[in-house]
This record gives sequence, structure tokens and C-alpha cells, in this order.
Amino acid sequence: MLPPFWQGLTNIGTGLFAPDQTENKLNYDPAVLVSHTQLIQSAINISEGRNSEVITSIVTAAKECCLVADWSADVDHNRMVVTLLGNADEIENGILSIANIVVQKIDMRNQSGLHPRIGALDVVPLTPIRNVQMADCITLSEKVAQKLSTTLQLPTILYEY
Repeated sequence: MLPPFWQGLTNIGTGLFAPDQTENKLNYDPAVLVSHTQLIQSAINISEGRNSEVITSIVTAAKECCLVADWSADVDHNRMVVTLLGNADEIENGILSIANIVVQKIDMRNQSGLHPRIGALDVVPLTPIRNVQMADCITLSEKVAQKLSTTLQLPTILYEY
């Protein structure tokens, strides 16, 4: 078991866009994306794949802030991925909304699953999609990490930049 300091650890960084090739399910109208002049993707990995109440809360909170392009939860791995699309402000708000729920509802002391994990809000990659540079995603990752640290007391690791 991880010491209490590490239980909420979050990795925030930049990643590569890797669409799911196994399914073609859209939870949104693709025409909505046309109105976004700037677009960032964040495929957030969360250490919860079994509790439907928590999963629903996370997806609902994200949808209030930005576009949820896709989400999936896996019982065996006890892990979910929520893929957000939006501009920098929408992505930031979506990440912070998800983080608030994760901190309230996921206890890593009782967490088990096949996938290795560091914390409840495990990985938060930021990927430039349209009219956004990697430098913009790096700046956003630093801003979000600071907010997670100060508002939720989550330790964070910035990676791949």
C-alpha cells in the first residue's frame, strides 16, 4: 500500500493522440467541434472501473465543462478513461471537475485492479489537436498541476516535456 502522501498522486503531461481503433462510438455530434478554433484532447486515466455511481458522477461532471468524446471503464483493471475535447479553459475546467469527484469518492487504500497505478487521478495527458502548440499544452499542464496542488492538495508529477 502507498503511504498517504502518494494516494492521490496525479501525473500530468503531454501525450500523443491515439484514437481507439477498436470501436467507433461517438458520444457527441462531431459538428460541435467545428465551432472550436482551438482544440486540445485529454484522455484522463482514473483508478475506478467498478463503481457505477462514481463513474457516472465523473462523466456527468466532465460533460458540464467540455466535450466528452468517449469514455470507458474496465472492471478487471478497475480503471476508466475519459477523453475530453475542448479549448484550454474547457479542458482545465473538465480536469478540475473530475479531480474534485475523484478526491471525494476514490479511496486508494481500498483500490485493486490489474493495471498498475500511482493515484486515483492517475494520468492526465494533454494533446494539441487543432491550432494549439505543444508549448500551450505544457503551459496548461503547469497551470492545472498548480491548481490541483493548491486546491485539492494533490501531489503531481509533470512528465514528457
